[in-house]
Amino acid sequence: MKSSFEKLEEFLKNSPPRHKAIIYTLSFLLIIAVFLKYILPPLKDKEENLRYEIESLEQSLTQENPNALNRKLNTLKKELLEKKSEVNDLKENLNLIESKLYALPYLYKEEKFAKALDRVLKNSIKENLKIAYIKKVAKDENQTVNFYGIKEMKRMEIKGRGQFKNIINFINSIEEVNILSDINDIDLKKAKDSVEFSFVWILYGIKL
Repeated sequence: MKSSFEKLEEFLKNSPPRHKAIIYTLSFLLIIAVFLKYILPPLKDKEENLRYEIESLEQSLTQENPNALNRKLNTLKKELLEKKSEVNDLKENLNLIESKLYALPYLYKEEKFAKALDRVLKNSIKENLKIAYIKKVAKDENQTVNFYGIKEMKRMEIKGRGQFKNIINFINSIEEVNILSDINDIDLKKAKDSVEFSFVWILYGIKL
């Protein structure tokens, strides 16, 4: 009889890539939620309580038995440093999880879009294209996709001119950018010594 883990492994192996993406994303989100709600707050409370005890002891050092108080103070300071280290380690783990999430193409962030747009512009220069404009256009609500949290985030119209081969390379390079997107409404028109082009770049994702 297969274990639950083996069944899950087999299910993921046979699932379509898009379903896998959803499962992994939800798993990461669950980990972050558990960390923020159940792990980090108690540790921060403990750190705060220890700090309060130290402050109280420091105020009592002028009273009787200063040596005993100093010993207890040093013990608590050591414990506080250990707890701070534990909190910092957990924060680093959270940052690692967030960085892995950020790397996923279906997680949408404005700064991620800005980097993708910068790469698109660099690719247009590489292909010797003259870009007339890149502008945001209204979303078509009738065609907006919402698949398990993945939905249309933005539409950008790109227009320019260049050689046919370079235009095709440019469009293909956009599809390789690390952001979930699609190219629609491609329009090509023969000009005097080049080809005029325009298309709509549709961006999808999950926004945290």
